[in-house]
Amino acid sequence: MPNPFAFLMLAIWPLVTVALFRRLPASRALIAALLAGYLFLPESPAVFDLPLAPPLNKHNIPALSAFVVSLWLYGKQGPFLPQSLVGKVLVLTFILSPMLTVATNGEPVFYGNIGLPGLGPKDAIALALQQFLLMLPFLMARQHLAGGGAQKDILMALMIGGLVYSIPMLIETRLSPQLNNWIYGY
Repeated sequence: MPNPFAFLMLAIWPLVTVALFRRLPASRALIAALLAGYLFLPESPAVFDLPLAPPLNKHNIPALSAFVVSLWLYGKQGPFLPQSLVGKVLVLTFILSPMLTVATNGEPVFYGNIGLPGLGPKDAIALALQQFLLMLPFLMARQHLAGGGAQKDILMALMIGGLVYSIPMLIETRLSPQLNNWIYGY
């Protein structure tokens, strides 16, 4: 079971994102908010599971908070979806594909005395929203990271992130997987 610090880290990440967007240019703030969130936020089961919404975890809180903050500070910058019809169709197919999963999995499944309910309309909405949140970093990168300098920033951030993350990896290698237990309680 995650400790309160794990949930606190997830809860304050939008504030960290606001601070990054206020101090850095939009491209660097987006890179820092997403990369640091993916590297240092706690994994599941530390999630905020709200009704009728996909679970908010380390994979979608950084993207969602970066999207909201960049929209709030910079407004809409350029097209959100790809320009070509093929690109739009592929993105929308990826986002709406859970509708077909729900349509073909409406029957409940039983394993002895234990049963799983079939998927319904609320599951279709939640799964489509989860697909959108998975695609959101790529769509934001189209807006903020299209310039040549941004690719240099991405490479630099990946190098720095790898070097910083190598320290906990070396600790984990020597002391067995314990850092997540020490920091986040599970």
